[in-house]
Amino acid sequence: MCPPLKHVKEYSMADACPISGHNVNKSVVRISAFLTLMIVLIFLFTSAKWIIFILTADFFLRGFMEGKHSPVRTVSIVINTLLRVKPNMVNAGPTIFAAKIGFICSLLMFIFSVLGFVLLGYFVGGILVICAALEACLGYCVGCKIYSLIPRK
Repeated sequence: MCPPLKHVKEYSMADACPISGHNVNKSVVRISAFLTLMIVLIFLFTSAKWIIFILTADFFLRGFMEGKHSPVRTVSIVINTLLRVKPNMVNAGPTIFAAKIGFICSLLMFIFSVLGFVLLGYFVGGILVICAALEACLGYCVGCKIYSLIPRK
């Protein structure tokens, strides 16, 4: 498991997780989870495929492109700044891994909905709702817990 290095801006790669040697603000992550939750709920209640396509692209940016140009991350940073929430820095590795899982889930939701397997899309969406709600409301990251179970060299 990666070392908990809260309130540290940078640290050596020797102490870092295999995915990232950086930290992220946990408050921004939780706001992003809340926005993700809202987006998935909109899909589940409207079947708007375009919104899941946008979420899939956003998860790709957060999971594979260090969050650069991610609309959800950008809005979350603005909200966090407006609320003046004190930064709580945590290791970025597990959250990047969780974003990759979110990418897979949202991609499956999109594919299932396009192919007409609506119930499968809703099932995957329900899982994503539960995970996003746990992060947004309780600060419990399911993807991060899965990440900690993966053996590393």
